[in-house]
Amino acid sequence: MENCPITTAGTKTGKKNNQIKVPIKVKDFENISAITLRLEYNPEIIAWVRCEPAKEFESLGLPFFHASPVESIPPDSKQPEPINSMKLMMAWASVTPLTFTRDNRVLFYAVFKCQKVTGETIIEFNNEVSGGQLCEYANAQAQVLTDTPTKDFYINGKVIVP
Repeated sequence: MENCPITTAGTKTGKKNNQIKVPIKVKDFENISAITLRLEYNPEIIAWVRCEPAKEFESLGLPFFHASPVESIPPDSKQPEPINSMKLMMAWASVTPLTFTRDNRVLFYAVFKCQKVTGETIIEFNNEVSGGQLCEYANAQAQVLTDTPTKDFYINGKVIVP
């Protein structure tokens, strides 16, 4: 079974009320035709502004990015309740596979605005919800690539606002 690329969120220090670009980098990125990534973060520390994809996507179709609150359903309820976390989703697919010829290549930059508070937040890949389907890569044959154990393939980052 073929392994997925190693995906790493950067660690950055920002300033209150300023924007910060967190790189999402990949290693061993070969023959990829589909990507889904879910990153979670604390919205009290940072707010999502936009994402800037790698230039290689321009000829193959740009990825889709979306941020929304993370919700949980308490065991005694059928209604979702928001929790203090946001998720940033990235999705992309193409019939033409993509290969980055060098390792530690930026897949995209996640641009956030640092809030008015001091603190830090983990930029965490969530490969557990939906059976792992929200963090996965597929090759040109549409085969989902091995990405477990998660810690070996998805490396969390951090934003610090002193």
